[in-house]
Amino acid sequence: MKKSLILATAVFGCFTVAVSQAHVVVTTDPAQVLELEGEAAPTMSMSLTEAAPGTFDLVFAFEHFRLGTEADGPVHVPGIGRAPIYVNGIHESFLTSNGYRLTLEPNGHYEVYVGLTALDDRAFVVNGHLIDARVAFRASATAPLSSDRRVFDIAIEITRELPPTIRVRQGETVELRLTSQETQVVHLHGIDLEVTVAPQSPATLLFNAEFPGRFTAEAHDAAESPVFFLEVLP
Repeated sequence: MKKSLILATAVFGCFTVAVSQAHVVVTTDPAQVLELEGEAAPTMSMSLTEAAPGTFDLVFAFEHFRLGTEADGPVHVPGIGRAPIYVNGIHESFLTSNGYRLTLEPNGHYEVYVGLTALDDRAFVVNGHLIDARVAFRASATAPLSSDRRVFDIAIEITRELPPTIRVRQGETVELRLTSQETQVVHLHGIDLEVTVAPQSPATLLFNAEFPGRFTAEAHDAAESPVFFLEVLP
């Protein structure tokens, strides 16, 4: 497997898995990962709402997976595992239910990352890709993220001749839910949010549309190709 620039390391229990720009596992230690073969691969989705300035609620949905407990023991059982939470690359906690409340500074850019592991702390991997979810968002004490938001599902396709255009109104809260059959680092210029999306790894961009204009989202792993446009109308 080709190695590339390491952007972050994900620490699961007693080991570290390096996550590259290509969003693949680059560790050479097979004891750190569990390639799922012959069993249903778990999937995960994650949503975020702002309950109050600086207080954010995460809600998760899983398929073919449930969170383990101490009673399950440390040995791998198909469909059962753990889910560590990271905020801006720093380990926050482990999920114990399908909901989690974050307390953060009310102003700033954040990325929440959650990956799935076996009970023995090996990271779940399918075809070389981690199973995880990410949400990148902008928080503001003066303009909270509204639960009444514009939601768009966008499949990232580099081969499109004419990328789609998303249109919203200035002042609206916008949630862009991204999926991709290939690993891409998507950067939304002007909004200044970036997130990695990959197979088994949905990602979300969440922000308030503060300024009118036309903004370009590019895939940095694909020769800076535009993947969609955002128009914010006054």
